[in-house]
Amino acid sequence: MDYCLGDPDGSATMWTAVPDVDLDADGTPDGVGLDFDGDGRLDDVLADLDGDGLAEHAVLDVDDDGRAESYFTDDGSGTWALRVDRGG
Repeated sequence: MDYCLGDPDGSATMWTAVPDVDLDADGTPDGVGLDFDGDGRLDDVLADLDGDGLAEHAVLDVDDDGRAESYFTDDGSGTWALRVDRGG
């Protein structure tokens, strides 16, 4: 899976990683565990749920039950601009 993250200097870096998180609980890994928020835990996920090889979901602070504090999708421009209300 490929994903792109911005760097502090304003540039961006493309990364490739083998999915190691099953975000949609279908039995197949579809996301990469990362630490976006700097809390020292790999509880944040970039996921490719449409299977095109590119991450389009960013999920922050996933707990042991699979619930997330924040959930964002790529708006099609490569920007994580769309916050998603995932409900209870």
